Amino acid sequence: MNLPFTHANRKTAQIHAAVVFVSVITVIASLTLLIVLAHTVATTTIPFDSDEAEHAVDGWQVYHSLIRLNLGDLFQAITSQSFYPFINSLFVAIAYLLAGASVVSSRIPSVLLFALTVFGLGWLTWRIAQRQEDAVNPADQWFPWTGAIFAIALAITSPIFVTNAVLCMLEMTGAMLAVLLILIGDQIDQIRHQRSRLIGIAIAAFVVMAIVLTKYSFGLFYIPGLLAALVTATKPGKLGRQVWLETTVVLGIYAAVLLLWILVTDRATMWMFFTNHPSYVDVWSVENFLYYPIVWLNEYSTKKPVGLLSLTFAVIGAVRYWKHLPMRVAVWSVLAATVVLGISTTNSQRHILVIAPAIWMLAGLGLVKVLQWLGRRTQTRPFVVGTIGLIWALLIVCAIEPASQLHARLIKVFEGLPVYAEMQEFGLQGVDLNQPVLLLGFNTDQYNLLAIRWRAAVLSGKRLEDLNIDQFPFEQREIYLRRTGRKPQKVSVDPSFPRQPLDAILDSGYYAYMIETRNLQEQSSILHSEQHSLVNYPTVAQQFYPWLVTVYKIEN
Repeated sequence: MNLPFTHANRKTAQIHAAVVFVSVITVIASLTLLIVLAHTVATTTIPFDSDEAEHAVDGWQVYHSLIRLNLGDLFQAITSQSFYPFINSLFVAIAYLLAGASVVSSRIPSVLLFALTVFGLGWLTWRIAQRQEDAVNPADQWFPWTGAIFAIALAITSPIFVTNAVLCMLEMTGAMLAVLLILIGDQIDQIRHQRSRLIGIAIAAFVVMAIVLTKYSFGLFYIPGLLAALVTATKPGKLGRQVWLETTVVLGIYAAVLLLWILVTDRATMWMFFTNHPSYVDVWSVENFLYYPIVWLNEYSTKKPVGLLSLTFAVIGAVRYWKHLPMRVAVWSVLAATVVLGISTTNSQRHILVIAPAIWMLAGLGLVKVLQWLGRRTQTRPFVVGTIGLIWALLIVCAIEPASQLHARLIKVFEGLPVYAEMQEFGLQGVDLNQPVLLLGFNTDQYNLLAIRWRAAVLSGKRLEDLNIDQFPFEQREIYLRRTGRKPQKVSVDPSFPRQPLDAILDSGYYAYMIETRNLQEQSSILHSEQHSLVNYPTVAQQFYPWLVTVYKIEN
């Protein structure tokens, strides 16, 4: 990359100094943030909540089939991910191959993908901005770099974007692939040879399909985004043969990949993703329409003025760079997300994370145009320098409070407690995982069956389907499975297993061990008669106040 400030001249010395200054601040902040994120992940033992456990399990299943060189298991591990598709699990599996399976290696891919996304965002913004046909002032050469640094600054100061970088979740994978798609679009924009351009278009379509196979809802943003970007290259009614050919290639790839996936995965569970999410608000309510604008101002920006500034610059960038293919991909994808999420009533802060980099790129390019306009209107370089200084002063001042709370926010986002890992380890190490195990008692979103089964799989080296670990009472888990149909490997109990009291189930001889986790500060959920029946079994117990973990040996 040919950085503009390597050949400064006297006429642009002030702007050069300002750009170098804000660049150094932003780069130092970015590197410091990456160190903090990596250190947090490396030193945190808090186990998965149910959401993270979903994706860690998928990574383990793929990893297990790879180390066993079992293509049949690999096919099953991939195609069984019908609710949340498989792309993210590949990154987790690679981390397991390189560093072994652990809570740390499950989460570290998100940190690395965050770094790639932020770097790609800055590079993409610079690439588009530096091809400015209307550059007339010597100072214009500095503005593309300023826009790139501004886009990076918005990303690294976004509270929700940063905190998601330490979780074993899908969003950072989707964000990275989205930036890659727009980068490919920028490369296509520079190709004039028809065959080479079609190859680039085909690659872009496959990247869109990778986004779809990360999470279906992400695809609802970028499937129409790429198509609309191609169609709107010319005025309506003037679509040439090249545009029709490109859209046909894209539609053909879309159809082929989606049809193949529908044929090999579980269609009922896939359909359930679109039909069985909970509804939090009324679709026509003001709360629903204002939810994501408010989230953008409060969670994706350090303060509301920064959020408003980024949206204002994004609109300017979208208008002034519209003729570029990557810009149209970004704009149409953001518009598609606005429509889809406006209709959806399953509101969540994470749902717009995958389009946030596109908005920050647009904002960076909008800043470039504003600085060019100011330089030409005023002909006074100090005013341009003052504008740059003012924007970064706003970013720094607004970031002071979130930065001071960063560690606490990162720990809070894990939701659980470090002691949960010790409790799980104690219970699982006290049983023979080759035999059926029953879990009893304390069970929450942060201390859940699937996370325990993932840990048991890592300890035993087994696939989750080969583990017989169930949670009593069975009815609660079955209701959950019927509602979502997400992970059949959550339970191994036969659906026809008799609905009997705990003592009758233990007397049946099916389970060899039982792990009871009880909160000593709360009334036990176990009936007194059932608790009384457990006194006849050998036990090993340890207190993790206020919890007591007891391992019962049930086998005769």
